Amino acid sequence: MKITQIDNEPDTNKALLDRAKHCAERTDTCFSCGSKDIVISIEENRFQYGADPDGVELVASVPVHWCQSCGEGSCNWIAEEIMNEAVCHHLGRLTPTQIKE
Repeated sequence: MKITQIDNEPDTNKALLDRAKHCAERTDTCFSCGSKDIVISIEENRFQYGADPDGVELVASVPVHWCQSCGEGSCNWIAEEIMNEAVCHHLGRLTPTQIKE
């Protein structure tokens, strides 16, 4: 398994990569073809929050699991948590991680 970093925020990426590695130890096979040849990259994900006309586009760097055998890409619960944190920041609210601290 290979994990790469593609954006300019090393501290954020280190935390994301650590979470991705932890998760990858349990989900190291492709859901589509069963291959174990998985590469994890940190990628910018743009997503819509809220309905038009009040909706906004938010951006979050999330780990994406790419199968080198079939080309299938997928995200997991870690990506969902990161996107939820982006929503919390947008709304000016504490994130679940901040609440736990």
